[in-house]
Amino acid sequence: MIRKPKRLEVLVPLASMGDVAFLLIIFFVLTSNFMKENKIDLELPRIKGAEKVEKSLQNVSIDKEGNVYYQGNRTYPGSIAGTINNTFENGEEKEREVKLTADADLPASQWKPVFDSIAEVSPTIQIAAEKGIEKKGK
Repeated sequence: MIRKPKRLEVLVPLASMGDVAFLLIIFFVLTSNFMKENKIDLELPRIKGAEKVEKSLQNVSIDKEGNVYYQGNRTYPGSIAGTINNTFENGEEKEREVKLTADADLPASQWKPVFDSIAEVSPTIQIAAEKGIEKKGK
């Protein structure tokens, strides 16, 4: 009489599958890039009716000396419109929002040209300010 060979059963340990999935999630969370706020030291202007808005995708900052930063990297004021437009090339209108942050002591003659350049390419501009009472004489 011929015996059939015993068939070996393969057991897949499901507990270790959960461990591997958990480790993959931790790996991807730790290695992903999150949007970072600008690390530029600015004193924001105080406005009585300031409202908190959601973070925009694009950040433009101007410091006391009039240096312009896009996403935390220094850039030239004349090239800001082109830089933002390249970023928005395939975006939807809702995503075409730019947050402009300027130092409170910066005169309007220095931030107005940057504002006008942004207005050429973005329908929505958020201007950053702190909630409070406006300073007199500014």
